[in-house]
Amino acid sequence: MTRTLKKLFESLTNKSPQVYIICGGRRTGTTLLTAILSSDERANPLGQESQILTRMVEACRWGSEHFQDFGRSYFGEYQVYQAFYQDTVNHFTRTVSDRMSPGGVLVLKNPELSRVLCTVDELFPNAQLLATIRDPRDQVAAELEVGSKRVAMGGKDPFFEKRNVIGLANIYNDYNKEILEIYKQKPERLRIVRYEDLVRNPEATIQELKAVTKLKLAFDPSKPWPRVTELAGLKTPSPSSSTLYGGSVDSSSVERYKRDLSEEESTAIEENCREIMDTFGY
Repeated sequence: MTRTLKKLFESLTNKSPQVYIICGGRRTGTTLLTAILSSDERANPLGQESQILTRMVEACRWGSEHFQDFGRSYFGEYQVYQAFYQDTVNHFTRTVSDRMSPGGVLVLKNPELSRVLCTVDELFPNAQLLATIRDPRDQVAAELEVGSKRVAMGGKDPFFEKRNVIGLANIYNDYNKEILEIYKQKPERLRIVRYEDLVRNPEATIQELKAVTKLKLAFDPSKPWPRVTELAGLKTPSPSSSTLYGGSVDSSSVERYKRDLSEEESTAIEENCREIMDTFGY
C-alpha cells in the first residue's frame, strides 16, 4: 500500500461518527427513545446500555476532581489529562461505530449518564444530547413496581419494603440535577423529551425528533420496535423489564400515580421535586 493510499485509508477508518447520547432518570422512557433513534438504518440497533462509556466518563470526572493529588505525576498539566480522555472517548466511539453502525450514526444510551452529564457535555462537544423527563410521581410509582418485582424474585429492596417515596424522589432529583443545570444554562445544547408527549403523541414527537436530529427515523408507534438485537434483553425476566418494551407505544402508565400512590405520597413527591415539575410543566 502506497503512503498516499495508507493515509486515505486511515482518514476513512478514523472518521468520527455522528453521536447521539440519551440519558434521563430510570423509568422515564430512555429505552423507547433509543429504539426510535436507532430505527435509522445508518445507526446501531438497540442493544446493551452504554455502561462502559459511563464508567469512562465517571473516571474522567474523578480524575478531574482529584488531579492535584493524583494526576500531576502522570500527566504534568491538566490540559494533557483532558486531551487524554478526549482521545479515549473518541477512540471508543470510532471503534464501536465501525463495528455496529452501518452508516456512521451512533446512538448511546444509559440513564446513569445523567449523573455525569456536564462531563459528557465537555467530552462530546459535537454530539447531540437528549434527555427524557417524566412526571416524578409516575416515576416513583414505577420504581416501587420494580422494587416489588425484585422482592418477588427473592431480592431485597428497602425503598419498596419501607415504601420510602421520599428516598426515591431524592434519587430522581439526583438523576436530573445536571440535566436541569445544562437545560437552564445552555438550553440549545440539550433536547428534552417528555415521556408523556412521547407516549401520548408519538407521531408528533417523532416528527419533532426528525427535525432536531436530522435522522431518517423509521419507527411506527403502532408496530413492534424495529432494529432490536437480542443483547437488548427486552424480554429477559428481570425486576426492571417491562411489558411495554418492544411493542406498540402505550400511554396507559401516564398518571399511574393516581391509582398507585396515596394522596399524601403524591403531595410529598410534589414538594420534593418542585423544581423539576415547575420547569417541565407538571
